[in-house]
Amino acid sequence: MADGKIITLYTPFRFLPLRFVVHRRQPSGPELFELHRFLSLKELVKGALTILNSTRSDFLARIQELDDHAFQRSPHKMRRYIADRRNLLYINSPHLTDQHSTNILGCWVATNIGRKETSRIISFACQAAGIKRENLSTLKF
Repeated sequence: MADGKIITLYTPFRFLPLRFVVHRRQPSGPELFELHRFLSLKELVKGALTILNSTRSDFLARIQELDDHAFQRSPHKMRRYIADRRNLLYINSPHLTDQHSTNILGCWVATNIGRKETSRIISFACQAAGIKRENLSTLKF
């Protein structure tokens, strides 16, 4: 994995195709743009969380806090996407917990997700990491 501070995460609209670009600023030399491609939304979320975890020591705690706050605030949101305990993910549908969750970096992540939920998780991850999230179409060389 490349060194350098992560500045921006570029994602395509609606995650078609399944990829994102990480913009890193090196201490010296050129700026780096890394293209990451994935075969599934689950792998995309895992890749983004793994990469962004290196930005802050409290990244996982911050992303869980953001997700929990959104869950508590919305009467329409029926589940969390990221939690420290597996049983907190699908509170209203516990039968989904075993089959549709995975442990990533010591926290539990819901995997019964579509593009909309993936976008929300990536937004939480960027906020928790303290970096910008931009549309991939804005990236010009």
